[in-house]
Amino acid sequence: MNYKFKISFVLSGFGIFLAAIIFVFIPMHTKAADCPTLVAGDLFKVPDNSAVYLLNSDMQRLYFPHSSVYFTWYEDYSAVVEIPNTCVDNYPSPSAPPYGVNYRPGSKLIKVTISPSVYVVEPGNKKSKIGSEEVARALYGDDWASKVMDVADVFWPNYSTIGDELTSAIPHNGMLIKKSGSDNVYFIKNNVRYLVEGEPRNSVQTVSDLSFDYVADAYGSITKDSIYSDPTQISASTPVVGADDSQVIIDAKDEVVVEEDVVVRITSAGGQSIKPSIAWSGANYGIVWADDRGSAKTEIFFALLDEEGNKVVEDVQITNTPTLVSTNPEIVWNDNGFGIVYNEYSEDVDADGTVNFVRINNQGARLGSVVELSDTVDRPNPSIAWNGSGYGVVWRTPSNTSAKTYFSFLDSEGSIVTNQKRVITAESSDQTEIIWDGDKFAIVYRKAKEILGYGDTPTHQVGTYLHRVDKNADSTRSELFITKEEAIAFIWDGSNYVTVEDSNTLSSFMANANLSVTNAKISDESLSDPDIIFGSDRYGVVAQRDGLVRFIEVNKNGTIQQIDMQINDVINTASSTPRIGWSGSKYGIVWSDTKDANSGAEIYFKSQDSL
Repeated sequence: MNYKFKISFVLSGFGIFLAAIIFVFIPMHTKAADCPTLVAGDLFKVPDNSAVYLLNSDMQRLYFPHSSVYFTWYEDYSAVVEIPNTCVDNYPSPSAPPYGVNYRPGSKLIKVTISPSVYVVEPGNKKSKIGSEEVARALYGDDWASKVMDVADVFWPNYSTIGDELTSAIPHNGMLIKKSGSDNVYFIKNNVRYLVEGEPRNSVQTVSDLSFDYVADAYGSITKDSIYSDPTQISASTPVVGADDSQVIIDAKDEVVVEEDVVVRITSAGGQSIKPSIAWSGANYGIVWADDRGSAKTEIFFALLDEEGNKVVEDVQITNTPTLVSTNPEIVWNDNGFGIVYNEYSEDVDADGTVNFVRINNQGARLGSVVELSDTVDRPNPSIAWNGSGYGVVWRTPSNTSAKTYFSFLDSEGSIVTNQKRVITAESSDQTEIIWDGDKFAIVYRKAKEILGYGDTPTHQVGTYLHRVDKNADSTRSELFITKEEAIAFIWDGSNYVTVEDSNTLSSFMANANLSVTNAKISDESLSDPDIIFGSDRYGVVAQRDGLVRFIEVNKNGTIQQIDMQINDVINTASSTPRIGWSGSKYGIVWSDTKDANSGAEIYFKSQDSL
């Protein structure tokens, strides 16, 4: 496309070179008084030359490669100052890229003339490749191709930083976005969105609700003019107006830089170390898992880790039943030590097994005897919660159409107070978990779809249910239906119950079943075996997908703070049962993995910062 402007721009490397030659042969006898005073951010040109330059913070001149670049930053030429050409030496060219001004982030897509690859422009003179046409269309509309600008080879180095490839339809830093049907425009900064005060001049992209919700709300606003305040993209502060109307200066960097966390190998048993569980004590993580080291059957082991995964207490064997399989442990902190539930059985098929409880101190030493809560159970997967004075335990058995869910309560010394009371009569109940909500033990479970014969009528509504009991297993009301999506992980955040559902969604609700967040999408991909923890003000979610551990951080309103990211550092391994804890400052993630050419699965740990 051809443009006709009163002021033109440098269009080639040869043009820059020629201008430099001309400047060399012009006599330089101008006094300082002949040169106007310019400051960083000023625009200038010289007589009889149409090129426009911008001064960066080092008072070096940057050229505009094309008028299309200029107008992504400025409305007109009213700010351009004409100076004598003998003053140009006061403002040398940069010695390193960028040598010129780039397109404003989020305004255009770019490609080098000789390649079909298309890139977005991000803050900091960064270019990031678009992974597919689907991503381009989702972020920049059906007419995305019309927004692609060819960049000549000589100008390509000005995009001096290379970002990660965009493989998901998640709005990137520097974009202006809105939802269809809404007049509100948001600016993406540091991977969160700020409401824009005023009407931006151009380049607002309309995205889907899902793409919009992928970016967390910063609950603040940003001035329209600040978006255009630093065309150099080297050093700029962005004024943000928070809820208290005070001005906050955001770091100039376009993204949070976090020191790379390290995956820590916890076990080296040489067999199968599987099914970990994790709990924070206030000072360290206690983890338990099933381990068949030195035996044909698995035993329950314990280790104490610091916040970064360093061992404080080495592996301690908790159970000693070599003829039985001890498995499916779950651990909870009790203010002085840990309580553990697990199940045991004698054959390779988990039938006629038991649900057991044991207490340990923070060094892994057993306190008292193992307590048997139930026998003749089938794959019970017991769950445990501490209420400040004792332990509530639930389990479900058998795993068939005659399912029953039972509850026991043990005091702080591990003595049974209430034993094996059936608390859920629905035979279709599954994925049963228990927590203490400050008043009652809350049991959340799902009812899955039934396999019906011709003419059969469904006996229940598919979805998530809540049932609350006291330590005597008494309830003041029957089960409550929550949502049609099926919960498979569950937490209490101090005011609401929060579930991760099998549709890759998250819901938040109160004890009366009123939903504050309903089926908020947290991933476009299928997640299995998830776990959830409440951090300081957000939820950390881990899950397994395609043999990899994934992590997602979600805000209390259901928006995503940290997108679905890979946690384990080796692909093509079989990772399983990821579990997550919170130390008060960061997440701790533990899982079982066959990486490192292990003869069997081993336990791994990684700390993960909250954003």
